[in-house]
Amino acid sequence: MAGELELGELAALLDAASVMLASDSGPRHLAQALGTPTVGIFWVGNVFNAGPRGRGLHRIHMSWVTQCPVCGADVTQVGWTAPHCGHDDTLIKGIAVADVVQDVRDLTATSLLLRG
Repeated sequence: MAGELELGELAALLDAASVMLASDSGPRHLAQALGTPTVGIFWVGNVFNAGPRGRGLHRIHMSWVTQCPVCGADVTQVGWTAPHCGHDDTLIKGIAVADVVQDVRDLTATSLLLRG
């Protein structure tokens, strides 16, 4: 659906969803604001200021990677004391897929019970 829906249509879709699985992104934040349960994939540097505060309807999966997987640059300093190293390799590779899937299943079951 990415790039296919207008903002209002996206909001309607997210409002009707049982759960949303997404990276730390605008649509995940919109789903959270609408009260839709979310499972979010975060890098440690973002979860502290952008992760959901409560865990009743939201789950987070966080990567603790702090160095570029290619060159070893300290990615915690990009924008502060260091420029971006130029590599765009993922910083969330270590998140266990099975754990994410289990949280989606758990929140889906909870959501279905609550919505009747």
